[in-house]
Order: sequence, then C-alpha cells, then structure tokens
Amino acid sequence: MKQKKRSLIRWFGSLRLSHKMMTSVGLLFFCSNLIMLILISRMASSSLEEKACEQLQGQLTITLSAMGSSISDITDLMISLTESSDMLNYVDHEEAYKENYLEVVNGANESMRVLLRANNMVDYAALVSFDESAFLYVGEPQIPDREAPRYDIRQILLDNYEGAGRFLNSSIQYNVLRENYRAPELNLFYPVCRRYASPGEHPAALLIVGINTEKMLHYVAAEDENLHIRLLTADGVVLVSEHQEQTGIKEERFGQYAGMRGQFACGDDLVVYQYGQEGIWAADGLISQNVLFSDIRRMTVLLSLVIVLGTLLTIAISSVCCRRFYAPMQEIVHCMQQVAKGDLDWRMRFYEEKDFRQLSLGFNRMTESIRNLILETHRQEQEMTEVRLNALQSQIKPHFLYNTLECIHWQALAEGNTEISRIVMALSRYYRLCLSKGQDMVPLSQELEHTNSYVTIQNMRFDNIVQIEYRIEEGLQSLMLPKITLQPLVENAIYHGIKTEEDRKGRLLITGQEREEDVLLTVEDDGIGMPEEAVRQLNGTIDVLINDGSYGVKNVHQRIAIRYGKEYGLHYRKNESGGITVEIRLPKQET
Repeated sequence: MKQKKRSLIRWFGSLRLSHKMMTSVGLLFFCSNLIMLILISRMASSSLEEKACEQLQGQLTITLSAMGSSISDITDLMISLTESSDMLNYVDHEEAYKENYLEVVNGANESMRVLLRANNMVDYAALVSFDESAFLYVGEPQIPDREAPRYDIRQILLDNYEGAGRFLNSSIQYNVLRENYRAPELNLFYPVCRRYASPGEHPAALLIVGINTEKMLHYVAAEDENLHIRLLTADGVVLVSEHQEQTGIKEERFGQYAGMRGQFACGDDLVVYQYGQEGIWAADGLISQNVLFSDIRRMTVLLSLVIVLGTLLTIAISSVCCRRFYAPMQEIVHCMQQVAKGDLDWRMRFYEEKDFRQLSLGFNRMTESIRNLILETHRQEQEMTEVRLNALQSQIKPHFLYNTLECIHWQALAEGNTEISRIVMALSRYYRLCLSKGQDMVPLSQELEHTNSYVTIQNMRFDNIVQIEYRIEEGLQSLMLPKITLQPLVENAIYHGIKTEEDRKGRLLITGQEREEDVLLTVEDDGIGMPEEAVRQLNGTIDVLINDGSYGVKNVHQRIAIRYGKEYGLHYRKNESGGITVEIRLPKQET
C-alpha cells in the first residue's frame, strides 16, 4: 500500500505544471461534490429513517393498546367467572354436586361458554380438577387426537400448566404452545379454589382459556407488504406473527430491546420495537432498508453520474485555461530556479495582463527584499562579531578595578585605617560577585556572600542600620539561581522599610527551605511595612515593568518567570512584625 502511494506521488510530481493544475481542479471538483452528495444522502436517509420509525412506533402503540385491551377483557372475565356459583358448585363437589350432577355440570359449562361468546379469539375453555380425573372442555377441539381418552387430554392440559409463566401481576399464568395444537395457541391459566378454602390451601381446579394466535393476526396487519409486525411476550417469545413458524419461539435479538421503545439496524433490516404500558407485551416491526432507501439510492446513482460528467467538463475547461497561463508560469519557474542558484539580480519581464503584472512585480519586489535582507543580515553579523570582541575586551577591565581596590586596601591597612580597608574589601567582593565571570546562574552560597557584602557596605554607610540573619536548610547552598536575586530585595527592604524613619534600625531574616520539587526563599524585614491594598497592587503589577520605584524588584521577578515559567517568581505579604516578607519560589536545580 505504501509502495503504491509513493508511486502515485512520484507520478503526480513528474507531471507538467499545466497537467498538475488540470488534475488538481478535476479532483477538487469531484471530491467536493462527492462529499456533498454523501452528506446529503446521509441526511436524507437519516430523515427518512426517523419518519419511518415514528410512523411505525405509532402503529405499534395502536397494536399494543388494542391487543392489551382484548386480553385484559378476557382475563377480567376469567376471574369473575371463577367466583360464580355455578363454577364453585362444580369445584366444591359437595352434596349439591352429587344430587344435581347434570345441573351443576351444565351450569359450569354455560359459564365457560361465556368466554367463547365474549371474544371470537377464544378457541376453547377448560376446567380441570387437580384431585380427580374429571374435567370440562368447551369450544373447538384444538388438540388433534380427538380419539384420545379423556384423562390423556386432561394430562396434556396439566402438563402445559407446568411450564407456564406469570402473567400481569395476578395469579393468571400463560404460555405459548405449538405442540399438540393445529395452530400456535396462547393458553391462560387461572387457579380455582373451593368456596370455603382456607388461606394457603392448594387450588382445587384450574380454569384454562386457549386463544388462537391465528385469530390475532389482524392486530399485526400492515398496509405495506414490506413491513412485518409481530407481538411478543415480556420475555421475548413471539406471540403473533404472519410467519407462523416463528410463533412460540424466543426472538434471538430480544436482548437488544433496551428501554421502552427504540430501533436498531440488523443486517439489511431496521428493527423498531416498543413495550406496552404494563411492560408484559412488546411489539416490533421489521423494515427492509433496501426497500426504505431504494429511492434515495437511485437518486444517489443518478447524481454520481452527473458528478462524473461535471468532473470531465471541468477538466476540459481547466485544460484550456492552463494552456493560456502556462507560458508565464514557465517563466516564473525559470526565474525562481535562477534565484535559487543565488542570482538575486534576476528579474521577471513586465506583463500586460493585470494578474501576471502583479505577479511579476511581486516577484521582483520579493527578490529585491531577499537581497536587501541578506545584506542586512551580513551587516548584523559583522556588528555581532564586533560586540563579542568588545565583550571579551571588557572582561579585562574589571581586573584593573580589582587591583586598584586591592591597592587601596593595603594602603589603608598600612596607615591603620581598618574601616576603609573593610569597606574597600566589601566593595571588591561585591563587584567581583556582580560580574561572576560573565555567568548568569550562580550557587546560593555565592548569592548570599554577595548580599552580605552589600549589607556590610550599607552598615558602614549608615552606622549599622541593619542586622541580618540567615536560616538556610542544609543542602541548599549549591542551589543554582539567577545572579543578583537577593540583593535588590535586601536593598528595597532597607530603603523602603527601615531607613524611612530617622535613626531607625532594623533586622533582616533570609530563609531557605525545600517545598516538594521547589525551593522557597524569603526575605523578611521588620520595617514600617505597607497597607494591604498596596501589597495587593504590587503583587498584581509585578509582571509589568514600569518605572514606579519597584523596577529592580520587578526585574528580579521577570528574570525568574522568563527562565522557569509564570508559576515561579516573587510574592509579597505582610508579616507578624508589621514589616514585609517577600517570597521567592524557584525550581530545585543544583550544580
């Protein structure tokens, strides 16, 4: 597959520009129209399927309602008949039964014939005793062996009862049987107790009603011959179907009937299903997708032919246009090849046509811009080289400053002026650490030494204005951080927190501790502090470099944030002594 793809790419690359344009236009026309055709077909199919499902759901609702009403009437009549005196006289087998046997039997028979007259779907009704071999049977003889002894028919009826399931939420049970019946039969069973039976006593007899499923076919009749509707029980057994061989068999796809209603595709068919309100009946309909979408498919084929013809016409028209513009494009390609070889003095000729005139002017301007850009880049590289040389030369100059300060130091010692010697040495260390041999990152130990030199100079200037204390966890001395991070914060604390009041002296505390993957440094002073609103404003504008008196602090924050990310940097807060504490959050990076 990859080899074919590469071969196709090589073939397309070998085509002339005009052929590439014709092929591209043809493919673009064909693909865009094909995608549009697919989308329209999908939308039309989806809309048609939705409408067909809605109509079928409505038909299923009517079917379930009508069938459920008929079955409910039959079950209600069964329950009421079992409470009649004629039925109870037959079941009780009391003296009245023995003395008036024919009258009792005829009364029970007449009660059961009411079921046959009430609904023409009822084929037979039977009253079977559990304790004795006697039973009553009225209606059409559905069991084919009409010569069988009475007890055989009775046993068949009782055997059917053994496999019955509960029907509705009552004592009525049901099953759907094919064996021993000419047509699939829906059997309803209702136990009959004696007149004065105690609670929990076993029923004395069983009232059985047989409903011929062939007489229920009018419920599933559909006007469209391509539509097949069926009635099912709650556990998926087919109750009524035009295909009689399906009756009494559990539907294999019943596990997909999720929810009270829905639809799903199964092979070439669309299955629509719905449960009745009681949840004991279900109905489904089968629509052939080939029939449902036949018109759309014919229209799709016709439009596909139109697209193919349109593509051929588009290629023919684009061929004429490409030939007209191919000559100027060839010149453009030739000019670009010359420029690619490094000849930036090459220019295109002027065209009369508006489009190619603009193209030639644009190409010539682009070539001129490239030429100027190369010259400018070459000039900048020369300037950068000079800057690097100057930087190398400037590294030599601090040695003269260090040597001069060293000379002043020894001269002050020689004259016994230790104060001058001390401040000169602090200043020498301060500038040496500031330069740090041109390095941007320094260990925390060197940054603390630099800060200490600054504090020494300030204490000599302002009569020991500040005391400084360090509380750094072990192992953090090698932490790498941008140089000149702590000194601006200490300077800010001295000038804006301590030195603001005359003769005021203060205290600084610098701490360092690990916080999971980060390190938190703090600079805490006991100065005059700031209002809460000023602290919030400082934290809110610390990302903006403006000249508001806090430029050095913001410079520190910006350098940290640019190097490590916005989650790192400075954060100000008031402390318990009334001063300000600035937190510096850094990632843990050691040498």
